[in-house]
Amino acid sequence: MKVFDAIMQVKELLSSRGIRLGWRPSMRHVLYLVLFLGSWTIFFAYSYGYRLLEAQLATALNKGTALGIQVDSPVLEGLIPTFSAREIILDTEPVRLSLTQVKADLHLFPLHVTATCRLAGGSVSLRLEPASMSTPFPLRVQGDLKNVSLPDIVSGIRRELPVAVNGGKLDLSLDISATGMPRNANALSGKVRLSLAEGRLRHGLPLLRMEELANVRGRLELALSAGNANIESLRVESGDIALEASGKLRLASKPSQTALDLRATLALPPAQVERELLPKRTRQQLETNGKVLFRIGGTFASPSPSLMEQ
Repeated sequence: MKVFDAIMQVKELLSSRGIRLGWRPSMRHVLYLVLFLGSWTIFFAYSYGYRLLEAQLATALNKGTALGIQVDSPVLEGLIPTFSAREIILDTEPVRLSLTQVKADLHLFPLHVTATCRLAGGSVSLRLEPASMSTPFPLRVQGDLKNVSLPDIVSGIRRELPVAVNGGKLDLSLDISATGMPRNANALSGKVRLSLAEGRLRHGLPLLRMEELANVRGRLELALSAGNANIESLRVESGDIALEASGKLRLASKPSQTALDLRATLALPPAQVERELLPKRTRQQLETNGKVLFRIGGTFASPSPSLMEQ
């Protein structure tokens, strides 16, 4: 009873001094409460999303290690997540490549991811623009590869090549749209351009009298559509020797199974060729026109060249 009496006395005292006890929240107080609860909701959602992203990255790194992809010093940081790594090594059965100074940034307006790295003495930049936050496809991929050392790339290929590459710089640009995973060639469409400069190749072809081709230059323009790679133009030259080709590649799950349907012209000075090693019809074309026309069918694993008439 004493406690109740004390409470009543305090109430009477506050009332006597004009202090209102029937407080009611105004719209301003409701707005403050909504903003407070909203900010905490955003904070917890962001923290949960960041932790989820870190978990997914860790899972991806573990899966990559099992596939031969080694990542040195991976870091995920920033208010808008930025991924960086000192080095990423792709170490698989057919090839070994090393990417250094790797960095990937997420941009929200418009939504896209940019990535940069160093490869074989050159630079690589990529831009990936997904359809939306909820689905990556259709995915647009734009990229540039500049001043990359061809000998360094070839040295990582674990298969014996018919030529020894001693020099060359590669540039590449691409603008591709993918409606599904890249392993499905039917899902790809777009353009690829590749150029070679300062190439130097040694070969073991008894047909040519010179053992090395110097100052090799080349350019390739490729269009991808419906599982086909259409070679719009291909030209490779070294001095008086030049190869031009166009045609179509029917892409398969394995590169060795890719079907070829190409038309090519090889310009070759007769003085630089061991003509007695050539078939009669080929030798006649070469001596008459200084070039040979031929078709290449079959597959990458088993190409089938045949001579074409004028």
